[in-house]
Amino acid sequence: MTENTKVTDKGRIVMHEGSRVLIVSSEEDVQVMSSPQRQRIFKLLNMEGVPLHGKEIGDRLGVKPASAHFHLKKLEKIGAVKQSHTEVVNGITARYYEATADYFILDEDFLNEIDDAFTKQKLLLLRKTFDTFRDDFISSLHQIMKEEQTGVQKESKLHLLLDFMVYLSTEDEEMLQKEMQEIFSKYKKPASGKKAHSVLFSINKTEKK
Repeated sequence: MTENTKVTDKGRIVMHEGSRVLIVSSEEDVQVMSSPQRQRIFKLLNMEGVPLHGKEIGDRLGVKPASAHFHLKKLEKIGAVKQSHTEVVNGITARYYEATADYFILDEDFLNEIDDAFTKQKLLLLRKTFDTFRDDFISSLHQIMKEEQTGVQKESKLHLLLDFMVYLSTEDEEMLQKEMQEIFSKYKKPASGKKAHSVLFSINKTEKK
């Protein structure tokens, strides 16, 4: 990630194609972001677009406020979220948090390091990311099916899952990556009348057996 990229004052956050990107570049980063619950909190703060306190996050995700606070502190430690402000809610001072980035990626240099222990952690993060997306996709799909059966669905919802082969040269790979980044960059900013949609885009080389 070098083209149209600049590092912010935080160092761990870079700007790419108008989006803030958290660079996961240490074993601690990987351990923190490998938690599906922390990924959901990070995603929720991005989707809401406004700071939330622990109880609000807990209510939305169906977890206890204490659990939400625990995960928030872990995310705050690596710079994935930050405290926005405090407010007195029902006589209690509530800390509001916001995401510092729009999404996160593994640092390329860190990803290529040869170390068995680190490799296990990096693979764990990738697996948890896929698992979290899969679980959320299936849960959302089940909810839509229930709404269709009861006739309470008020609007159509997009659920798209593609599985097919493409044939690329090295130059094609670079071009496709750039084209996909350009396409998605047009839809990354919240706007009136638009709702958040989760996207997990993956291409991997398939070796002949």
